[in-house]
Amino acid sequence: MNLTEYWAALEEGDAQLAVKLAERALEDGEPLLDVLDVVCAAQAEVGRLWAADEWNIAQEHRATSISEEVVDALANRVQPTERRGSIVITCADGEWHALPSRVLSTAFRGSGYAVTFLGASVPARHLAQLLHEVGPDVTAISCALATRLPAAREMIEASRGAGIPVLIGGRGFGTDGRWGLALGANAWAPDARSAVRLVERGGLPVFVTPPPRHRAPADVLALLRRRRTEIVHESLQRMMADVPTVARYNAYQRGRAEEDLEHILDFLAAALYVDDASVFTEFIDWLREVLTARGVPTTTLVEGLQIVSAVLASEAGPYDRALDILRLGAELLQQPDAKT
Repeated sequence: MNLTEYWAALEEGDAQLAVKLAERALEDGEPLLDVLDVVCAAQAEVGRLWAADEWNIAQEHRATSISEEVVDALANRVQPTERRGSIVITCADGEWHALPSRVLSTAFRGSGYAVTFLGASVPARHLAQLLHEVGPDVTAISCALATRLPAAREMIEASRGAGIPVLIGGRGFGTDGRWGLALGANAWAPDARSAVRLVERGGLPVFVTPPPRHRAPADVLALLRRRRTEIVHESLQRMMADVPTVARYNAYQRGRAEEDLEHILDFLAAALYVDDASVFTEFIDWLREVLTARGVPTTTLVEGLQIVSAVLASEAGPYDRALDILRLGAELLQQPDAKT
């Protein structure tokens, strides 16, 4: 399938044409995985355009919805000639970016696997019940946001507790899967093609024991979760008083600033959960790019991190590690090559 033609269909919001292009590619003998690669490449561009503030949320949602229709149409077209095994594919609890897992489901169906696709946001206890009913060879978990790592850990525990190995994918597990592997996943794959190849060649154990115990800093995590609303409110009030650009924000801009502060705390908690500051610093680097595209100077983000640090430092609690991570985020933004 030609990427240029497919992209034109997404830009125009023409779902019928996009589906027709994909189905025609299959009819012409193009491998399913190649067609899915085009869909994924286009979706990556959709994300880039949104981050660069060249597309709004409605445009992004429209394109994503079309790609979901395309992947569903491809899934209905595939007719594997052999059965190789079974797999349950799901998103982490609280994860609503379902398209990557839908692509994975279609890729495995086309490769001859019996697939149970659960879609977005499945609670771990419900996954555990289904795994005992279905008895798959593999559980695949997709996670786009690192803030869902605690939920992903529960799902890994549910699967491995049932003796079923876990394959993970998605940026939320780290660019190399390191955060998910640290939580007990058995393997990571960067994309659907790699995932299918890994399972086909026997890259996962047949049976696993429960994962090793994960030692998360429960005290500070509990404090951050319990005090999240108050910390965000206090930080925003201080920013409105001390940061001139924020003082001039209208109601809409204040709402977006509040959301950014919530995300900062959530990614801080995720970094503490896996004891890896890069969870936070990678998010901060991404947030800098998104805010810069929307006219928010890097200095404002730096001041925001410093104010959050000051709020935490003023509270009683074991925040030393959290303060260290916030400092690393601010230092990253102040490097010479950081955009202002």
